[in-house]
Amino acid sequence: MSMKFSRQRGVGLVELMISLVIGMIVIAGALSMVSSTFGANASQMKMSRLNNELRMAMSSITRDMRRTGYNNWTIAQLEAGVYTPSPQPTSVFTDTSGSESVVMHYDEDADGDYPATEPTETYSFRFNNNTIEAKIGTATTGSWSAIVDPSVIQITAFSIENLSQVLAKTTTSGAFDVTLPMYSITITGSLVKDPTVVRTIQETVRLRNVIVS
Repeated sequence: MSMKFSRQRGVGLVELMISLVIGMIVIAGALSMVSSTFGANASQMKMSRLNNELRMAMSSITRDMRRTGYNNWTIAQLEAGVYTPSPQPTSVFTDTSGSESVVMHYDEDADGDYPATEPTETYSFRFNNNTIEAKIGTATTGSWSAIVDPSVIQITAFSIENLSQVLAKTTTSGAFDVTLPMYSITITGSLVKDPTVVRTIQETVRLRNVIVS
């Protein structure tokens, strides 16, 4: 009885080399895709971190700005139909160094007295040393402190534009002007550890209290 043996052929060197090259190309493509995904996620996380920090700074400023000008005495006068000039001073100004600042006053305890007799009812924000600082108190009282972490983000621009409208009114008590205070605030910042991550946010603030003059 004769036995037949089938001849078996292995993988040739050329075929093996081709297979290795194809495998390396597939692996390189997969690694490139994973690397791009991680890079995109990292960039998104950085931008999200910067955006959150800027939004918190903007919220701190606009929260106080909307209350600017409130005075219990003024409300009582208007309700009584007596149109006398509002005691609140100008809300926004640019300081001598050219950095944008905002100074606000409002009658927080509703007793009708501010800010001369109650300096703690004066609230200020300013752009200084690549950050935004806040202070409670007048020019001679209180101390400045950063409202953003200067080790995380740096503020590169802070601007305030006055968009207020003045309306002329006439009543039996006489003529007077009513100012509808409105401001546009723009803040630009970047990450300290990655200055290429830059974000600009803008918000228009309508003050709740009109100014009668």
